[in-house]
Amino acid sequence: ASKNGRPIDVVVRAFDSNTKEETIVGRTYGDTLKVYLEPKRYDLLAKPVGSSSVNAITISNVQSLEEKITHQDIKFDAGFIEIQVFNNRVPWDASVRIMKHNKSIATTRTYAKSRALEINPGTYNVLIKALKVDGKAKDFIIENVEVAVNKTRRVEHDFQTGTIKIGVRSGAELVDATIRIFDTSTGKSMATSRTYKAEKSNPRAFILTIGNYRAEIKALGDYKGQKSAFDFSLRAGESVERIVKLK
Repeated sequence: ASKNGRPIDVVVRAFDSNTKEETIVGRTYGDTLKVYLEPKRYDLLAKPVGSSSVNAITISNVQSLEEKITHQDIKFDAGFIEIQVFNNRVPWDASVRIMKHNKSIATTRTYAKSRALEINPGTYNVLIKALKVDGKAKDFIIENVEVAVNKTRRVEHDFQTGTIKIGVRSGAELVDATIRIFDTSTGKSMATSRTYKAEKSNPRAFILTIGNYRAEIKALGDYKGQKSAFDFSLRAGESVERIVKLK
């Protein structure tokens, strides 16, 4: 078995073409796999070993003959798609899904690094979801990405975000409260969190994609029943802080 002209390690399973019963399993280890099969027809299923997302190959109705060696070459042609994700041009953690005809082909996570996936040649959509980010545009699709044999196609996306820190106090006292962030254009909830009565979480920080939002605050504990709300906008790279004062 080979991939892009080079020998590769492949697991091969042989199934009786009539009964579909598995008869033998072997592995090439980058060389030639030799097995004995009783004279009859077989379906061979070959899949590369390792992290490759290249499709398995099925070869149907291979005839095994008595006292005769049957040779079968299996070729896996593949290319690479390399993904880099940024947040305001800083390498960022994101989940990535490679799609074809609404079917997931391969997945990975960037961990703020460039990631390469080996897949069959073809045209794909790349779905990127920024992690530790909220807002109306934390998901992005790169459409019609062409992957060619023995080539690396590089794609990237830069999420534009800002940060808002929202604290809740009554005088000098920290107040436990829930905070909900809404998209002002759709009214859809974008993020929810809680301040608690702790300096490490009050004010509470939200990383949001750029845009217009509304924050709604509801106090808990001794201040339960008190509410507050305000609208705000965030630009790329911007960091703002708002302290809500309760009575």
